[in-house]
Amino acid sequence: MPTEDRETTNDSETTNDSETAKDSEANEGSETAETRETVQGKETAEAGETVPADRAKLLRRMYEIFNTQQVDDFTRAAFHPDVDWPNVAEGTRLHGIDAVLAYWKRQFAVAHPLVRMEGMAAEPDGRIAVRVRTGLRDATGDHWSDTLLRHVYAFRDGKVAHMEVRQDTEA
Repeated sequence: MPTEDRETTNDSETTNDSETAKDSEANEGSETAETRETVQGKETAEAGETVPADRAKLLRRMYEIFNTQQVDDFTRAAFHPDVDWPNVAEGTRLHGIDAVLAYWKRQFAVAHPLVRMEGMAAEPDGRIAVRVRTGLRDATGDHWSDTLLRHVYAFRDGKVAHMEVRQDTEA
């Protein structure tokens, strides 16, 4: 199950949800050269594009929060009000924060889904692709899929505005 890991995590970095959203808003719309720095020099795309530090921080925090299922406050602070999100189970799209939260709550009522980040890279168009492994937690522990996916994010006004799911072709 070895995979190339382009992300370095910083366990000492802890922020609350509103700080993460404020950090993101402070850098809203910034795609300039000075914000195209790498996080700890590790999050670089194959094409040489780097992930802006504020977006990498927001995405890492988003996955941490999702795995705790305490998503309400963070999602309201970090997602654009008109977020466009995939409903993977039904093959449709969700629009707006309330629709995304309701979708997640339905998922959480049935199972405890898990998502683990395994890498992150900027795409040439400015979107951020996050390599993930999905899993479920049950009474016997965590069960991880052998399949890798890419969650691809677009941002508007410094917030998550769009997400799509792709098969990871490098797995």
